[in-house]
Amino acid sequence: MEKKRLTRTAILTILWMIIALAAAITATYAWFTFSPVTNVTPMSNTVSKGKGSLLISTSKNGPFKEECNLSLAIDPEYLVPVSTDDLNDFYAPILQNRQGISLLYKEADKIADDNSIHGDLYLKCEDDECYVYLNKAGLDFGNNTQALASMRLGFKITAKDGEHTYIFRLDDMGNTGGATSRETVNGDNVVVSAIGSDGSPSYKTDPAEDISDYSSDTSDESNPKAGKKKLCHLDVNEVCKVEFRLYLEGCDKNCFDDVQRQDLALALSFAGADE
Repeated sequence: MEKKRLTRTAILTILWMIIALAAAITATYAWFTFSPVTNVTPMSNTVSKGKGSLLISTSKNGPFKEECNLSLAIDPEYLVPVSTDDLNDFYAPILQNRQGISLLYKEADKIADDNSIHGDLYLKCEDDECYVYLNKAGLDFGNNTQALASMRLGFKITAKDGEHTYIFRLDDMGNTGGATSRETVNGDNVVVSAIGSDGSPSYKTDPAEDISDYSSDTSDESNPKAGKKKLCHLDVNEVCKVEFRLYLEGCDKNCFDDVQRQDLALALSFAGADE
C-alpha cells in the first residue's frame, strides 16, 4: 500500500513508569508487582506540515492538546497472565500439568480489569479530516525483551466509521530474539476464545498484529510517512474514543517464569495523515 504523507502528529506524553518492586510466582506464570509513578517528563513533540491537527484529551469534552497525562481506570497492584481473542472476554489459567501446560481456565474479566493497565483517551482531528495511525517514534513500553515478547497492547476505538478492535504484539519495539520461550498451551500461536463448563478451553489463532504495520515513520522529519494500515478515519473536528489495555498474554510462549521483576514504561503516541 502506498504510504500517505503525514499532516500533523500528536504526541501523547509518557503516561507513567512502572517500577517492578517484587514478583510472586504461581505454577509457571509470574506476576508483576509495581507502583505507578505519574508526571514523568513528556516526550518532545513531532509536528509535520499540514493544516489539520490531531489532538488528544482525557475527556470527550476536552480540552484537546498535543499531549496529556492520563489517569488509569484502576491503579493495578500487579499483572497476571490472561488470554483473549477480542478484548471482550478474558480467561485465566487455573490448572497446569507438570510441564507447565495450562489445561483449565476460568473467566477472568474482573481479573483483567484489576490486573491490566487500562484506561480511556480521546482523539480529535481539528480543522481537517484525517486517518489516524500510531507514531512509533513516540511509543515506549520499556526495553525488557521478555516483557515485550509476552505483552499485548489492545485498542477499542469508537468513531463515526465504526468500532475498531486491535491487538498488537510488541516484539517490534525491541530485540526480542533473545527472549526465552517454551510451550504454555496445547497449540501453537493460539489464544483462548471460550471455555466449557468444566473450564476446558477452546482456542483460536492469535489475532495479534505487528504494531509496526499501524505505525507512522517520522525518522525523516522532512518527509514523514503514514503506516501501512490505519487505525480509523476522523471527519473534521470529530472526536473518537480510544480504550487501551496493556496485558500479559498467557498463551504466549514467552509468558512464563522469566516474565518477572521487570522495569516497564508506557507511552502512547498517535499521528494524523491526510488522504
